[in-house]
Amino acid sequence: MATQDRGVLAPTVRRAGLVDVPAITRLITSGGMAAHYVPPGRTQEAGSVVRLMLAHHSLEAGKVWLAEQTPGDVLAVAAWRPATPGAEPDPTEVDQLLAREVGPRGEPWNVGRRDAQAAAALWPAEPHGLLIRARQQGHEAREIGTDLVRTVIRDLGPSPDLVIAVSLSEAEGLELEELGFDGLHEVRLPSRASLWLCELRPHDGAPRA
Repeated sequence: MATQDRGVLAPTVRRAGLVDVPAITRLITSGGMAAHYVPPGRTQEAGSVVRLMLAHHSLEAGKVWLAEQTPGDVLAVAAWRPATPGAEPDPTEVDQLLAREVGPRGEPWNVGRRDAQAAAALWPAEPHGLLIRARQQGHEAREIGTDLVRTVIRDLGPSPDLVIAVSLSEAEGLELEELGFDGLHEVRLPSRASLWLCELRPHDGAPRA
């Protein structure tokens, strides 16, 4: 871990594991996409859903990276879902898992599921990987979030597949232009929430960043 000016420790960027699920969950439920579906008084339930999806899907079928200032203080997270069969969660299996572990979830869950189905219908037919991001707010977190994506792209290495990055705002999507992403556009979901998508296409097998 490097040291910045005035003795401030630089954030650590690394692959996440099961031990990191609680800290990532706090970030996602407070400022990530999941926050859009959390009604007052149901933060604990929403956290349970996010923890299960991270542990049983994101970390099993894909890869997750994080940037943290100190252990447990996650500033940004990026989850990668590869363009391989089985990487996308089966809706029936997800329902069964959450029913068993969380119990009845009510309308917020139904809204989130409809949004997820609408988003999935927008993905292109060609093979593609998904890069889903969340970060804290502020100028410093913005730079850290961009550096995190740069690390992810470097770690993934050359790929013949399209990469689609999913951001929660236009500003977050624009941050990725310096990494070669383009085509930023807004997608409105049934719940009236918005996602911002942009693409990174492979360049003759060369590393993407």
